[in-house]
Amino acid sequence: PKKDTSSLNETELKIYGLFPDGASISADEIARTGIPVGIVLQNLTMLEIKGFIKTLPGGVFAKA
Repeated sequence: PKKDTSSLNETELKIYGLFPDGASISADEIARTGIPVGIVLQNLTMLEIKGFIKTLPGGVFAKA
């Protein structure tokens, strides 16, 4: 089922859209898209709090 992304801000939505289904991605990979790493980490934290992503071992993230 697709999650309702209407509660996400523009940056959260952009970052969430980078997540491949069934695969993980690192903050560094996201930062390579041009989003400053500090902003990436801040928004990853919010996405995790909101239940959209989860942290996996090795410092990578995946859709929840």
